[in-house]
Amino acid sequence: MARVFLACCAAVAIPALVAVHARSDQSAPQAQAARAIGTRITFTVTQSTEFAAGSKDQITIIFSDRSWNGPVAPTPIFGDDILQEFSFSARDFEPRRNSLTFTRYVKDQSFLSARFIRVVNHGGEGWGGGTLSMSIDGQPAIERVALTPRKGAAAKGLQNWNRERWSDRTYWEEDLPKIIRRYKY
Repeated sequence: MARVFLACCAAVAIPALVAVHARSDQSAPQAQAARAIGTRITFTVTQSTEFAAGSKDQITIIFSDRSWNGPVAPTPIFGDDILQEFSFSARDFEPRRNSLTFTRYVKDQSFLSARFIRVVNHGGEGWGGGTLSMSIDGQPAIERVALTPRKGAAAKGLQNWNRERWSDRTYWEEDLPKIIRRYKY
């Protein structure tokens, strides 16, 4: 009786396992195709040797239609006019390697028409951004733009984009139309 039961279980389980394996092989390209439906945005960020091993903070690249040069922090802190934001961790920089590349997928390219691009660090560990590059579906759009001069208190790198230390903040901001290549993406 036990043998019959085991034989029945094996007869059902083996084809199911084969089907799952076949589906997993097929679903990898399908998953890639589904993910690639959006536009691939790839950033390469370098950090200066000035603060190369310092920060472990989250760094955010913001595409916005308004500059935040003012003496009062926006509410909410990242503003209400953000068209797109991309974040990475300063922890991801490997020792002795001052470059980081990361990719995100977006469904909408309207952020490319933003008036400003800004790089901020909400935390208090100064991050020394070096350069910023961005490609859109493999096509260069921003190429090795220096993250200097910085705006704000000019302390130890980009830092303090928060309400508590607003007067001490240091960030980088540029007019996006000045630095982005314009062609059909």
